[in-house]
Amino acid sequence: ERDFSNHIQQLIGGEREVVVEGGRIDLLTDSVAYEVEWAPNWKEAVGQSLWYGLQTNRKPGIILLLRSQSEYKYLIQLNTALMYGGLDKKISVLAYPQDFSDVGGSH
Repeated sequence: ERDFSNHIQQLIGGEREVVVEGGRIDLLTDSVAYEVEWAPNWKEAVGQSLWYGLQTNRKPGIILLLRSQSEYKYLIQLNTALMYGGLDKKISVLAYPQDFSDVGGSH
C-alpha cells in the first residue's frame, strides 16, 4: 500500500502520512484528505476518510487499489454503499490504476 501511495503522490501531489488526532492520512492534497486502501478493505476506508476530512476541513476521499479486474466488484460495492447513505457527493472516490494517467505504469 505504501508504494502505491507514494506513486500516486507523484501523480497528483499532496503530502503523505499526515498525522492527525486518531490517525494518519495517507495522502493530503489542498482539497481532499485521501485514505488509500486495498479494494477488499473498502469498508474501513469510509470511516477513515470521513474522520480525516473532519480533522483537516477538507473533502474526504478514498483511493481504492485494485489488484485485478475481479476486484472491480469492491469499487461497485463502495459506490453503492455511498449512494445508499447519501455520501456519494461528499466523498471523492478514485480507483487505481483506472483513474490515473499511468495505466500501464510500474505498479
